[in-house]
Amino acid sequence: MIAVAHRLPRDAEARAAWLAAGVQRFEADVQLAPDGAVVVSHFLPFLRVRGWLQHDGTTFRWGSGGDPTLDEALGALPPSAGVLLDPKETRPSRRAALVAALSAALPDRERYIVSTDDDGDLAGYRAAGFRTWRTVKDAATLRSVLAGPELPDAGVSIRHTLLDRATVARLHERCGQVVAWTVNDEGRARSLLGDGVDGVTTDRPDVARLVTEGR
Repeated sequence: MIAVAHRLPRDAEARAAWLAAGVQRFEADVQLAPDGAVVVSHFLPFLRVRGWLQHDGTTFRWGSGGDPTLDEALGALPPSAGVLLDPKETRPSRRAALVAALSAALPDRERYIVSTDDDGDLAGYRAAGFRTWRTVKDAATLRSVLAGPELPDAGVSIRHTLLDRATVARLHERCGQVVAWTVNDEGRARSLLGDGVDGVTTDRPDVARLVTEGR
């Protein structure tokens, strides 16, 4: 079973807890800094207007800066740890630039999976040699995936509330792996494992341990 830590831990104690839980992969939200460097940051422009005000869903900040570069963030992980890259650029030109920047920065493609919901971006990352998971955020996207042909992606990363046993089985007909996000309740994690998911993304090491031990 695949356990994904939802965000890269910032300190050694947190990293140790995740690794002790058997986590195999860490998720990193990536975007471009003003100087073109790839940084790990959960903050996005407020109302998608690029400027000083940014948010990460619950918290606001003024300005950018202080975000680690991807190299710095990866340097804190053991070399054996896999990384799930979640591209956060919204404008087409910046998304294309991020594909190019990640392709140049990460020669070891086997360590990485890229997950996004944009068909063009997914094709670009696959062409660059990355494995991809298709992100499924809502019911409309799920219906489209289920109505379509077999996916060219290695798997889907899907909001857990969209899943039941029948849906997991139908998704497995179209791709290799089904990974549910973001699951922070042990009971829900057990239910999803029973439904046949291949993995879970979580904010909690105890849930990750449950997944890696198959309990």
